[in-house]
Amino acid sequence: GGAGRILLRIRRDAEILQITVEDDGLGMSEQQLLELRRMIYTSQLEQSVALHNVYHRIRLVYGEEADLTVDSTQGIGTRVILKLPIRLLEDRTCTES
Repeated sequence: GGAGRILLRIRRDAEILQITVEDDGLGMSEQQLLELRRMIYTSQLEQSVALHNVYHRIRLVYGEEADLTVDSTQGIGTRVILKLPIRLLEDRTCTES
């Protein structure tokens, strides 16, 4: 293969910090994506331990407002979006200083 690209975007609105990581790689089939999501969002770990840990850690620390989503299209690429509530980020920063 040739050189691929990775795009990192960070956006903040009044309530949410959104971090998006996107690539133009091979992507995943619908079945592969469903399996990855199952491993991230449930306790049935076979692979993808890192994404599973990130998802559950942000939910533990930041609550239901935090989220991690994965979308992918075979032959086009994959996108991971991490959403964190600004209010809780600012609260944590103030208490850690």
